[in-house]
Amino acid sequence: MRHNLRNNRNIHIPSHKSETFSRSFIPTAIRLWNGLNVGMRDSATLSQFKCNLKSQRKVANILFFYGQRWPGVQHGRLRIGCSKLNYDVCFNLHIPDIDPMCLCGGGFEDAQHYFMSCVYFDDLRLHLREKIELICNFELNTLLYGSTNLSDAENMLVFDAVHKFIMDSRRFE
Repeated sequence: MRHNLRNNRNIHIPSHKSETFSRSFIPTAIRLWNGLNVGMRDSATLSQFKCNLKSQRKVANILFFYGQRWPGVQHGRLRIGCSKLNYDVCFNLHIPDIDPMCLCGGGFEDAQHYFMSCVYFDDLRLHLREKIELICNFELNTLLYGSTNLSDAENMLVFDAVHKFIMDSRRFE
């Protein structure tokens, strides 16, 4: 006799009191499973399930793997809010003893402040801005992610300029 062990209902996440458990393997796996569409959950075979998963996978932005490793890692940390900037350390990495304000006195030290207004990096920013404005508008989103309006080669030039700014600022050493 054959039993279908899968069903279309969501799996119940066990009750818990700690945040640590809620981020552990079992609750995370259950949330991922419950997030799948019913058609994918009902795949007839494991190979069909894997094939369906692979077809849903997003293609990574090639720019995120571009350039030298160290500035590329710092650039990625700035994108996801896990950099050594005071704001990221205080609020995103949850270290409350750190003051989120920039030492320059110009506000929160976040990616916006670092790239666009910190007086400590005015000279470097001027060079960065000159390089970027030859290609496109000088905007934080473009500095962090590139632009869909630019070719890959142009985006790589933007990222080269950003990586040079990161290295020359010496802020993350």
